[in-house]
Amino acid sequence: MNIRPLKCFSQVLVSVLFICLHQACGADDDANDDANYTNYSWNNDDTQIQYWSDYSILPKRCIVYKGVDVIVFSMHEKAGQQCSDEPVGTYKLDVPTFVESYLYQIEDNAENEGVDDYAESANAQYLDCTGVEINGEQFYSQLGCSDTSTAELAVNIYTDNTCETKADSNGYDDANVDVSDIAPPFQKCVGCVVWFDKNDDEIDDQYYDNHRTDSPLCSSAWAYKETCDKKCQRVGMEAVTREGWNSSDKVLLGILGIFAVGLLSGIYRKRQRMTNKNALLEQAAMSAAGSSDKVLLGILGIFGK
Repeated sequence: MNIRPLKCFSQVLVSVLFICLHQACGADDDANDDANYTNYSWNNDDTQIQYWSDYSILPKRCIVYKGVDVIVFSMHEKAGQQCSDEPVGTYKLDVPTFVESYLYQIEDNAENEGVDDYAESANAQYLDCTGVEINGEQFYSQLGCSDTSTAELAVNIYTDNTCETKADSNGYDDANVDVSDIAPPFQKCVGCVVWFDKNDDEIDDQYYDNHRTDSPLCSSAWAYKETCDKKCQRVGMEAVTREGWNSSDKVLLGILGIFAVGLLSGIYRKRQRMTNKNALLEQAAMSAAGSSDKVLLGILGIFGK
């Protein structure tokens, strides 16, 4: 039996297996590299953003939408225009995720500024659904939106350990906890990348280029965002008081205009039917009074009777 073909076949098979294993390992290495490389952010449609120094974020308000406490924000790609440019889009993100990203941003800023004694706020504990005992009863608390203002956060009280069912008491479910120190700056444009003065001996040659990609807040918000449609954007919006005539004023003005036109038309028709004698008397009276408007209106009133 000729074993040469079998030997060749075995060599080919081993080579194929080696190549497949090498590619699989390479794919795993690439996956690990991608997992560790956090300077890029993707959204649901695979849009990639590398340099966050070109972007700004505007936290607009905190609302309850479809039963979930979310922060509505817009992303802007012209950082120098203080969010006055047309936004890339308006999005929403659940409160704990947004605030956690904001706190990471604060910590990152402190590190870049050289603050050695930075300590995270104790209120960060409310990012998670945590059990709490109130008047001998078991409840749960988690950070969410305030019941009194869309520009404030609050610690909400829940009856379940997943923090989905709020414990409503007289229309309110907020605990008496001040969490303003971890609240994002609502209605204030925030640059995705914050720059600090650095001495040359404090940084390496790649610092500035790497820092352009460093934005815990914007990269996380962009990665986990959900589109806030028109219905979502209308929730929590304050009524805008416009100067000028409102609908009621316009209706009243129209009625007064119609009345004035009818009155002048009636006066005109009566003057057309005046006799020559009455017309001469009116002219004489006006001449004697120096064409006074008050006297004219009085005479018109007399002849209108």
